[in-house]
Amino acid sequence: MDITQTDVVRSPQAYDLPILKKRREKMAKLFFVLIAVIAFSACGDKSSESQERKLSRAEKDSVLSESALPGAKTVGRAIAATDSAAARAERLDQSAE
Repeated sequence: MDITQTDVVRSPQAYDLPILKKRREKMAKLFFVLIAVIAFSACGDKSSESQERKLSRAEKDSVLSESALPGAKTVGRAIAATDSAAARAERLDQSAE
């Protein structure tokens, strides 16, 4: 009696083949690892995202003014003019008191 490939696939003993057992074991391990990774990543510390430092508008403008982009020097001059006007206004406020 010769056994053909279709007989092996259709027979109930086909699920007990050593190759399929190893494959099922590998898939079970992979599934367990995948579930563990998802669980650990879901339980991670979310506060690290909120601790990222955000630049203020002045810091962003300062970084932009030092770049090589067209018009960056104009931004730098505008920042300098604003700082100069703020310092002058503060001096005038202090002298008025």
